[in-house]
Amino acid sequence: PCFADILGTADLETNTYHHQAVTPATLAPELRAFAVSPVDGLIEALWHPDRPILAVQWHPERPTPSAPQDEILVRGLLDGVFWR
Repeated sequence: PCFADILGTADLETNTYHHQAVTPATLAPELRAFAVSPVDGLIEALWHPDRPILAVQWHPERPTPSAPQDEILVRGLLDGVFWR
């Protein structure tokens, strides 16, 4: 899927508070990154192209300037829109 189309933007501001992270070097070959931090290059979100797996490294439940996109993301996960 084109996540920018689903979320309505190609840029999101996330609230990253993690001390562990997925990097391009540690990303499993079966997974695809769809959000990468321009600051440190850490993968902020990933998905599996053939299975219903999607993960984010930020807290979409916490308020941010990207709150509307976070809500779209969570609703999309609940509704399964990423695998249609």
